[in-house]
Amino acid sequence: MKMIEIGNTGQMVSSIGQGCMGIGGNFVKNKNLDNQSLRALEYGIDLGMTFLDTAEIYANGHSEILVGKAAKNKRDKVFIATKFSPENNGYNKVLSSAESSLKRLNTNYIDLYQIHWPNPSIPIAETMMALEKLLKDGKIRFIGLSNFSCKEMEEAQNCINPLKIVSNQLEYNLFDRYIEKSVMPYMFKNKSSIIAYSPLDKGMMHNDIKKNQLMKILCQKYNKTISQISLNWLLSHDNMIVIPKSINKNHLEKNSTSSDFKMDLDD
Repeated sequence: MKMIEIGNTGQMVSSIGQGCMGIGGNFVKNKNLDNQSLRALEYGIDLGMTFLDTAEIYANGHSEILVGKAAKNKRDKVFIATKFSPENNGYNKVLSSAESSLKRLNTNYIDLYQIHWPNPSIPIAETMMALEKLLKDGKIRFIGLSNFSCKEMEEAQNCINPLKIVSNQLEYNLFDRYIEKSVMPYMFKNKSSIIAYSPLDKGMMHNDIKKNQLMKILCQKYNKTISQISLNWLLSHDNMIVIPKSINKNHLEKNSTSSDFKMDLDD
C-alpha cells in the first residue's frame, strides 16, 4: 500500500482508503447489511486501507457507528475522517456535531474533521472558529474541507492562519475532471491533499468504459482490472487520496493493490 503525507503535516496515511457512504444505509439507517459491512471494513483495514471516510449524514449517523466498531482495538492504526453537514456550520452546532460524532465513533479524537459543504448563509469565519477550538481542545487533529471552490478554500484558510487546512474532498474520476481546471493547481501550490470521492464514478464507469479499446490494451498490458487502472491513474497525481466504497471481498482486494504498480507516463 502506497502511503502519502496528508497536506503538509508529516502524517502519513494510506493513499487508498475506504469511502463509507452507503455503509449502514444511505441517508436512512439500514441495519440489514451491518454484519457484511463491518466485516468488509475490518478486512479493508487488514489489507492496508486504513483511511476511513464517513459523515454524520451517512445512514443518519449509523455509518459512523460501524466505522467506530471496525476501528475498535485498532485505533492507532486507523485514520478516521468524518464530516458535519452544512446546516450545522454554525459555531455551536459544529461543536455539538463533533461531540455526537465522537460518541458514535467511540473515540476520543477525530483525525480529520471536514466541512461537508459550504453554507453561504453562515459566515465561514464562524465555522472555522469552532474548528479552531476543537483543534485546540484536542478533539480533532486536522481540519479539512469538502466540495469547496478555490475562492471558498482561500476564504476559509484566511480565517485560521497560521493553522493550515490540510485537504479538500472533491468528486474526481476519469469522467468528472472539472477540478483539474482550477482547484487542483491551487491545492498543489498550497500543499493540500485532494481526497477523491466517487473515484470509480459510483460504479457507473465500469459499464461505460469496458468497451474502450485503449482501456482493454492497458488492462492486458498490466494484467489489471478497469478499476485498478482507473485508481492507479488517479494516484499518479501528487497529494491524491482515493476512497472507493465496497463491501465485496474481491473488490476490496483489487482496490487495495491499485497502487502496487506503475504505469508508463504515456499510458
